[in-house]
Amino acid sequence: MQTIYLRRYKSGLSLTKNQISVLIGSILGDGTLRIGKNALNANFKVEQGLKQKEYVFYNS
Repeated sequence: MQTIYLRRYKSGLSLTKNQISVLIGSILGDGTLRIGKNALNANFKVEQGLKQKEYVFYNS
């Protein structure tokens, strides 16, 4: 159960334009947003296959 303080803190958070751009670009690529049952927030996840290992670590 969330405290009132945590709810107030979360409601004041927002993404910058740069963060939104990265998020949208990632979703168009290998990223996904999922909302679980009874969830209030979405989870962001990026997955890569083992074949892309060198590419991912090279671009990190």
